[in-house]
Formats: sequence, C-alpha cells, structure tokens
Amino acid sequence: MGSKLVKLNEHGEIQRGPKYVEEKYSHMYVSYEVDKSYSRPHRTITSCGRTRPTNRFQINDKDGYFEIIWNAEYQMAPNDWRVKQLEVQVAQFTKLKDAEKYAIKLALEMADIYSTYSYNEIFTKEENLRIENLTLIKQIVTKDDQGTKVEYVASDLNIKNIDLDTSSIESKRQERLLRNKQRQERLQGGEDTRIMVKVLMNVNLTDLEASIADYLQGEVDSVDGVGADGESVYNVDEVQVKVESTGQIEATFYLERESGKFASADELGDSIMTQLGSHGAVEVPIEMS
Repeated sequence: MGSKLVKLNEHGEIQRGPKYVEEKYSHMYVSYEVDKSYSRPHRTITSCGRTRPTNRFQINDKDGYFEIIWNAEYQMAPNDWRVKQLEVQVAQFTKLKDAEKYAIKLALEMADIYSTYSYNEIFTKEENLRIENLTLIKQIVTKDDQGTKVEYVASDLNIKNIDLDTSSIESKRQERLLRNKQRQERLQGGEDTRIMVKVLMNVNLTDLEASIADYLQGEVDSVDGVGADGESVYNVDEVQVKVESTGQIEATFYLERESGKFASADELGDSIMTQLGSHGAVEVPIEMS
C-alpha cells in the first residue's frame, strides 16, 4: 500500500509533495493512497486536517472508465445518532489521469465540507445518489479566547456530476470481445482475414527514463517496517532509471534511513517490489512519426 501527499500545480498537473507538511500548509495537499492488494488497485484521495472534516474520494475502475465516489455518512433514523456509509456519485472519466486530477481538485475544494449528515429520506431512497442532489454543509471552525467554536452552514459550492456515456464504452467493450472471439475461431479454422498495417512511432529514451523514474518515485516515497526491528523507515531520496537497448529497465533507488535499525539492500528491495505490486502503469512518452 502506497500513500503520498499530492497537489495540483499552477498548470493543473499532479505534483508530489513532501513526506510531511506543517499544519499551516496542509490545506494545499491531499493524501493519495493506492492499495494494490486487490485484483484492481483501490485508489483513495483524502482531504483532512486537524480541525477539518475528513472527506474521502474513491476512484473505481469500472472496466472501460473510471468513476469517482464520495464517501460520506448519514444518520440512520431521526433521533438516532448511529450513522451509515453513503456512496455519492461524482464523476466518470475514460482516463485515469483525468479522474485523478478531478478527484484531487474536488478534495481540495471540499476540505471544509461536513462529511456526516442528519437523517434525510433522500439518503434512504436513492440507490445511485448524485452529489448535485445534496445540499453540502460547510464546517466553520473559529478559535478565540473563549475557546473553539464550530458552526455548520450551507456551502456555496455548486458541484455537478460529470457524466460519461458509459453505454458506448460498454458497447465497444462487447464489440472487442466479439471480434477477439471471431478471430480465435478463424485462426482455429486455419483462416486469417486480417490486414497487417505497420505504424512507426518514436520513443525518446531520455524522456522514457524520466517518466519511469517519476512514476517509481511517486509510488515508493518511503519503505517502512523493514530491518531487524521490523520498524525501520527509509525515505526514497532519488530514483535513477536506465533503459537498455534490449528493453531491460534498471531502476536504482537511493534510500536515506529515517529511523530504526539498519536494513539490508535485499530487504529494502523486497519491500519496494511489494509496494509496486503487479498492476503498476507508467505513462510512456511516444511521438508519432
């Protein structure tokens, strides 16, 4: 499981933050966690602070598109303070990167939105609840000599669902499956009716190495719980990548011990491989020729 602090830079691109930030700068970042222990990685983006609500946004892989879900809670019944988990639809994108950017933007915008709501029939009746159907409540925290005061007021944020035509995506997926099935049937019968077309593309190895290095640096920003004490923490100071002409990729991690006893290179390497898992994806810079 890998967790990192991220934000959007002035160009709207995802920028990785430091391992820790002071509380006065926490509003600039959100936590992005990728759990690869599942068949498909579970991605969660969280906006939180010591005096702010905790809002979590999931990015779910829907096999052809990515859906953003806001995890909130609601009071199960009037005069009953028990709460139940609530999944609110927010947006759908065809590209993971677009979903990541929007979820980070939303997590920053909704950092002061209250995540637990009083009982309302809309929560119990809506199976696919959309964020535009809710009146978002803002939590205002003020501190003075009298202590800390917490107020809840209607937010002026007007967030609409971003919808995607998922029917066309499903249709294309079914067409692809049908074509693959028909192709296999033709090949088994000794017939191949395909036309072979070659397209040339260029990969700049320098850009490729930098792209892979950035990905690895983001996925593995620290190695925790290693060494003889099982509690050592190493921070990833730098990642260097070399792509050989044979296609082999060599990644070199430079680690700085933060705490605990010393760990061996083999232990650190095993921990890095565990974090990376088998479902990572690197964006490759390809230039059409």
